[in-house]
Amino acid sequence: MWLLLCLFFAALLTSGCSDSNKDNSATESNDSEIPRQTCSSGEAGIEVDGICFLDYGVGSDFGYNAYLAASVTGGDNPPENVIDGYAQWNSRWESSGSQWVELRLLEIESINRVGVSFMKGDEYPFIFKITVSADRTNWITVYDGQSSGTGTKVEYFYLNNAVDVNHIRVEFNGNTTNNMNYPQEIRWGNQSEPISYPQILTTSSTCEYFNSDPNSILGSIFVSTFENGTASPDVGDSPLINIEGGASLGTVDNPFVDNCNGSNTVLEVVSVPNGSSAKTRAEYHNSPRLPLNEKRYIYAWKQYFPKDFLAGADIAWMSFSQWKTWPCGWYDSPSTTDYPADSPVNYSEIQYNQYICEGAGIFNDLSYIPSRRQLSFSARARPDCAYLEHVPMEEQWNTYNLEMYWTNSDKGYFKLFLNGKILAEAENIKTLYDYHPGLEGYATCDMYWALGVYSSWTSSSRSDVKVYFDDISIYDMDLGATLQQVCPGCVEE
Repeated sequence: MWLLLCLFFAALLTSGCSDSNKDNSATESNDSEIPRQTCSSGEAGIEVDGICFLDYGVGSDFGYNAYLAASVTGGDNPPENVIDGYAQWNSRWESSGSQWVELRLLEIESINRVGVSFMKGDEYPFIFKITVSADRTNWITVYDGQSSGTGTKVEYFYLNNAVDVNHIRVEFNGNTTNNMNYPQEIRWGNQSEPISYPQILTTSSTCEYFNSDPNSILGSIFVSTFENGTASPDVGDSPLINIEGGASLGTVDNPFVDNCNGSNTVLEVVSVPNGSSAKTRAEYHNSPRLPLNEKRYIYAWKQYFPKDFLAGADIAWMSFSQWKTWPCGWYDSPSTTDYPADSPVNYSEIQYNQYICEGAGIFNDLSYIPSRRQLSFSARARPDCAYLEHVPMEEQWNTYNLEMYWTNSDKGYFKLFLNGKILAEAENIKTLYDYHPGLEGYATCDMYWALGVYSSWTSSSRSDVKVYFDDISIYDMDLGATLQQVCPGCVEE
């Protein structure tokens, strides 16, 4: 079950900036209309209430546009790292004891959340307080407490209602183990918080929540039922099959016939141990790649996890589904030939691996979290990178349906269903990152959707891990597809 979720949410995205902090204007549009200038100290920045806010981020193409002041400056890991757009361990602010950093935004912004990520955030909670203000006199507390201590990803803290501010202050007070502070990134914006609904761990006896004839649905552009005994799709071009590290996939007789899947033939994916620093992959992709910008698709698939299918496996990482929405060319080394000469941005110089959630080559994925035996779906473009988890349901066929609107505007949304019940949704969000070439109309920048097992794991007791897929389908809502057609029994809260 959790595999399905991982597949479904394969990520997300990566804007590298807040919802509205990409303004490269030379002046601020706040109540005092303070232009960019020089502090009394002679440093480039603006002086407010006797504090010099340096213009580390002002005019940045790929980081955050904000002035910054901090209780301590300099060093190998200086405070300006928290607005460089990189939420990574080697781009952090390292300090000890009670320290603060304050951002002066270029203009008044309406925000409803502030996010922080920490190096060693998966080892222990960090103690901090976030406040915001429009005048540096009246402060609103966004959060006062500890980080979760379970990961190094950006954790967002939400206000009940959006507020207009131009100052964000974060006060750090060490962690629960020592007095060191390791913030990697501070982010802010105004987008809806994903809603995650309770998971119902039951087996359906009627399975009324899916269409038993996926080929009959309007707008079908890729459908693989595997009933022809091969990996060739019923609808669409031949799939891309990516195999490495000794893994394999192929059609087999359905070994787990139940009320929710009476198919004769399904896709079996076999993953093998390959060392903690290596990887093994067996993935089944739609082909050809599909247009993304301002497109609405419905993705549907069935997935089966045998009982204790990961018992005895020491998993470093494992992903079951990926929506590979990288730019034209490879995300880490795009070629100048991928983009026309009149493109307003030299995309070939952008380090895309810094702008994708967790630095991966995809924007959304469904992955397994070994420490919690849960599937985690990463979705939405940076700076959002929402992570939603559920427990895998073993020994039954599970049906996933994902409706997604791909856009870098604030009108994007997703809805994720499991066995007819909604698991998670969000609206008024970005689902593509800001620096995606296709958004300017200069390139196609399409998408592959991959299902299978992409992983790194070892074991002294087992030789493989097997999972099964069936009825893999993609429907274009612009061609008439609706969620009701694909999943007649899907129930929203």
